Amino acid sequence: TWNMLFEFVPMVIMIGITFTVLCWIKFGYALLVFLATILYMMVMVYSRHAYRKLHDERHNLYEKADEMLGEAVENALTVKSFAQEGRFILEAQQIRAKIRRIIDIEFAKYDRFGMYRSVLSNTARVGVILMAAYDVLAGRMQIGGLVFLAMIVERYFNNLTHMGGAYDRFVECLDPLQRVTNLLVEPEGVTDPLDPVTFSHRPQGRLEVREVTYRHKVRSLGALVPVEEMALKNISLQIEAGEMIGIVGESGAGKSTLIDMLLRTDDPETGGVYLDGVDIRQLRLS
Repeated sequence: TWNMLFEFVPMVIMIGITFTVLCWIKFGYALLVFLATILYMMVMVYSRHAYRKLHDERHNLYEKADEMLGEAVENALTVKSFAQEGRFILEAQQIRAKIRRIIDIEFAKYDRFGMYRSVLSNTARVGVILMAAYDVLAGRMQIGGLVFLAMIVERYFNNLTHMGGAYDRFVECLDPLQRVTNLLVEPEGVTDPLDPVTFSHRPQGRLEVREVTYRHKVRSLGALVPVEEMALKNISLQIEAGEMIGIVGESGAGKSTLIDMLLRTDDPETGGVYLDGVDIRQLRLS
């Protein structure tokens, strides 16, 4: 950030000095350059908003791919990995195709807006030179003044172009900073209750799941947000103390998620899990 600041401030100072010199030479030259600068900055700012949505979508796909890789590594030694292998491969191919398509669109838009910037700066350069050439022909300016003016205008727009590049790099740095900030302020998934319940006797072990609903969470710009698809929806069951049951279902049906709820590695959105009639969210984690 400091490097960008030290790069940005001198360019702004040079642009200000150059503009002041143009005003001193002739206000008409400065007015043309000023209008071109306003348009240039409008295009510069608008171009970032134009493909901001694509940029966010691409990074969300990267984060989804990271989640899939983490899940695949976690399940590498389980039967579940073999059942999900085909689905993972298909999803990975779809994500890769989407990322390639988004990158192509991003680069196309970046090139187009870069062309707009070049057209604006070059048009202003040519406009000022033509105005100065007319003043030379009319006897209001010497040839030396025309050469000096051309050098001043060239320096001005070179600094403006470098400032636009610094702005692009600064905006690019904001995304990683936002992700790191979201990670730092992200609350813990499960926490101990403020007033935990303690059993006066050894728990019998009767488990009850009441109307549990849960959605998995994915990272979007570094923050965890729930997906639309329900992993569990209004699930209820009872497991008596000492009873042995089996949970069966196709891959992705929510079996592992239900176990996570029973072990309280995460909390449901609605409903609850009860041990001997006590909500496990009221018990200490250890």
